[in-house]
Amino acid sequence: MNKALRPALIAFSLALPCSALAEGGFSDITWVPQMGIQIKSLTFDQKLKADNKEDSGEGSLDVDMPTLSLALTGIYKSFFMSIKYEESLAEVSEFSDVPNTDSQTNTERTDYSVTLGYNVYDNLNAFVGYMKGETTLRPQALCPVSSRPDGRYPPKPECGDGDVGL
Repeated sequence: MNKALRPALIAFSLALPCSALAEGGFSDITWVPQMGIQIKSLTFDQKLKADNKEDSGEGSLDVDMPTLSLALTGIYKSFFMSIKYEESLAEVSEFSDVPNTDSQTNTERTDYSVTLGYNVYDNLNAFVGYMKGETTLRPQALCPVSSRPDGRYPPKPECGDGDVGL
């Protein structure tokens, strides 16, 4: 989502309950807007199996990122529905040794979720939901790399100052 849309989404989520109650048709629905800042921990391992051994490998990434969370929940009698949007506030840079990203890697995360629920009895609830998330990894090159004559890049080329690049 475009970062410029964030203020509009916040204003909409805060104003929606007021406008819904003003309509009169939603007076039996309790609206609960939520907004928060949280730290989201993202950890994963990845294996890459290529046609040849030198292009194969495995690695991991472990990053903590500040995240904006916006949600709106509607409650009607024993039913509820909640929609939630979460997006990292900024790219967070951490070292990643995931194949093809073995360097400082800028990481972003966005999640969307919808939850439907029903209060079966007192504190017993049943719910079903859907969540979709996307992680974006942008590795930073450690040194300029030239491709081989066959068009492929060397797995770990030597840079002029002795560092290892992508």
